[in-house]
Amino acid sequence: MYLWGVPDIPPHFLERNAALDGLREKVLRSASSVGIFGLQGMGGIGKTVLATALARDERVQARFPDGVYWVTVGIEPQLTRQQARLTEAVSGTPQSIADVQQGKDCLRQCFADKQALLILDDLWNAADAKVFAALDAGSRLLLTTRDREILTVLGAEEHTLGLLDEPQALALLADWSGCAVSALDDEALAVARECGHLPLALSLCGAMVRDGIPWGDVKEALEEADLGFIEKHFPNYPYTNVLKALEVSVAALEKQDAQAAERYRELAVCRADVAAPETAIITLWEHTGNLSARQVRQLLRRLDSKGLLQQETATSERRVTLHDLQHDYLRAIQTECNGLAGLHQHVLLAYSKKCAAGWPSGPLVMQKTHDSLSMRM
Repeated sequence: MYLWGVPDIPPHFLERNAALDGLREKVLRSASSVGIFGLQGMGGIGKTVLATALARDERVQARFPDGVYWVTVGIEPQLTRQQARLTEAVSGTPQSIADVQQGKDCLRQCFADKQALLILDDLWNAADAKVFAALDAGSRLLLTTRDREILTVLGAEEHTLGLLDEPQALALLADWSGCAVSALDDEALAVARECGHLPLALSLCGAMVRDGIPWGDVKEALEEADLGFIEKHFPNYPYTNVLKALEVSVAALEKQDAQAAERYRELAVCRADVAAPETAIITLWEHTGNLSARQVRQLLRRLDSKGLLQQETATSERRVTLHDLQHDYLRAIQTECNGLAGLHQHVLLAYSKKCAAGWPSGPLVMQKTHDSLSMRM
């Protein structure tokens, strides 16, 4: 079975059987006249994880023998580049795409007579989905989005993902904290409520307790978290539960290891919705933190274990992803202290060490650094 671009199942994966069963039933329904399906829910609720579980489900893979393909679209998509990569993945032949219509035509040819599942993750604009909507009747298109209106515009059959119920939230919190659900006390339950039962927030808080911070301290820090800088840069931001957990988690990391926290904040320079090659982060942190490649990999594993990022190891090249709420948080931090311009300068200086004769003289790793980091400049 061919999987392309599908993320790893994350650590501490919480099976949401009812949600997965319902989504699978819709996507596999052979008599359905609807070829487009939408997984809708608020940020940090677990849409990407559920879509990943669907993509890796054996029954789904059997239904789509020509492959399951995954494209993270995001808020700032590079549509022709994404079309070209997808076309090459399906056809096995590199393609040069000049515009989105040409890309859509190429995709239509590639998917002709195929039974494939295409997943467009983190969709923010209905028009972005339309450039990939070139599948035959035997294939299906699954979208994940926060915006229900997008699904209406596209005529997609909707599947709404709701909040975790209390037993699910406590199970996830216990798993991340390394204790049994029965061992959770009233303070742990209060932490779960402060997290709004959102998986991303629960993972961050559970990891803090696993690392030795008492439940009461986490609860108190969440209650006292100052998110004034978020309100300043993102007025009426709807995901404060997650951002409080991020603020508390990064503050705890700062106390344990100020350099690690500083390196993490530097990931604000990464492009949103793009998995950064590990080699690109090594290039940056070799320059900013004087870290060796081994030390960078150790720190990335540490940040992954704290729920602050996710490492992808399914392909031959290790990559690092940030949830877009984590990216929003890091960008707000750097914007507040006018740090983005300095980070961009660091990227250029790191690049100059590798490419003394200009960008074309650099190795492939530097071209990937450009794609994932410095294109924000």
